[in-house]
Amino acid sequence: FINAVELLRLNGYPHRQFTTADKMFPANQLVVSPQEEQQKINFLKEQRIEGMLSQMEGVINAKVTIALPTYDEGSNASPSSVAVFIKYSPQVNMEAFRVKIKDLIEMSIPGLQYSKISILMQPAEFRMVPDVPVKQTFWIMDVINANKGKVEKWLMKYPYQLMLSLTGLLIGVGILIGYFCLRRRF
Repeated sequence: FINAVELLRLNGYPHRQFTTADKMFPANQLVVSPQEEQQKINFLKEQRIEGMLSQMEGVINAKVTIALPTYDEGSNASPSSVAVFIKYSPQVNMEAFRVKIKDLIEMSIPGLQYSKISILMQPAEFRMVPDVPVKQTFWIMDVINANKGKVEKWLMKYPYQLMLSLTGLLIGVGILIGYFCLRRRF
């Protein structure tokens, strides 16, 4: 059970539910301030980018934070910046997609400078319990392995007795098979 849950986690399940514009801006809502509206729009952009990143192969979890430009009195506005955190399956090389992810984010936010995008990627750790292979042997093999030297000496000392015993065993099995085959015919 633990391995099944871990396998689901490594593949990003259960998927996160993202907020939609309908939920953020209900039709029966009173008028909001421009700052509140801007924050809601910003939140929806973050959700949209997180949703796109979550669809990428190997991404388990993605978080995006957009810092809007701040305006100080008497000075220029500081530019927007974006911080991205991606937890991914170690089975996928996400570093190969770093440039494409930055391009995607840059194109998703108008006026964003490429240098203002920060991406942190972290591989997920496996927490699975490794399967212990079950060694299946016949009990006689365990006895032979436990007494390896003694068995080899006995086999070397009495080879004719061993061959005679095995021949008798094969003849006995042959007689039993013949007996049961004849009984089935009648």
